[in-house]
Amino acid sequence: MLSGATLDFVAPGWESPEWARAYYPQGLPAAWRLAYYANEFPAVLLPAARWLAAGEGTWEEWLTDTSDAFRFYLQLSPGADPARIPARVRGRLGDRLGLVAPDEGAGRAALAAVGGLPVFCHLPDSGPALRPP
Repeated sequence: MLSGATLDFVAPGWESPEWARAYYPQGLPAAWRLAYYANEFPAVLLPAARWLAAGEGTWEEWLTDTSDAFRFYLQLSPGADPARIPARVRGRLGDRLGLVAPDEGAGRAALAAVGGLPVFCHLPDSGPALRPP
């Protein structure tokens, strides 16, 4: 284990229909779902298409709905250069920014390119499975 490393359990977004039926209280407005999610989880994974399309107003809502300790892991497209995350996104998220590399090799490249940002690496065809001992 890396010294000072943390482990964040995250879900890919908070807006899926499955979550709406099984996780959120009945009648919870869709606009309140991120705040509800953020009370239970320390971070969220945002697919590239979702975070790239988010405007300034959307980022402001997301940041307002979550605590200062909540982290946003931004999924990188295969072959994407993590050093080219738009400055508006980097500036807006600051310490709350994390990256999701599409594979182990990209994860190592992301670590080298962004100097210390948290990076979550996964294999696109098989994610980690949590099993009881």
